[in-house]
Amino acid sequence: MKLSKKLATTTLAMVIAVGGGTAAFATSGPDGESTHRHRPTVEQICNNQEQIITRLTQRQTNLTERIARLNEKRSAVTDEAILARIDARLAQLQKYLDRVTARLEGAPAWIAEHCV
Repeated sequence: MKLSKKLATTTLAMVIAVGGGTAAFATSGPDGESTHRHRPTVEQICNNQEQIITRLTQRQTNLTERIARLNEKRSAVTDEAILARIDARLAQLQKYLDRVTARLEGAPAWIAEHCV
């Protein structure tokens, strides 16, 4: 019995070691760097500033349209559970819209300061 417990413990330890090594290897890219997304550099932002402003404007428009559609749906619904879900989604979309609007308003000043 003692030998079987020792073998089981050793086998478990080896499996955990191999699994941990595999997981660590899987998170790194082909060149050994992490596959996590990195923040763009100032140079990359300055090179793509027109695209960034266009995408922020489009996102703002989409969010505004989505909020308007949800408000229309909300006015037609009478079920309290559905109203609660719509209200929660409207609050979340409004939060996203506020964040996009703040970024869009702050973008020209940031570009003027960093992109010469």
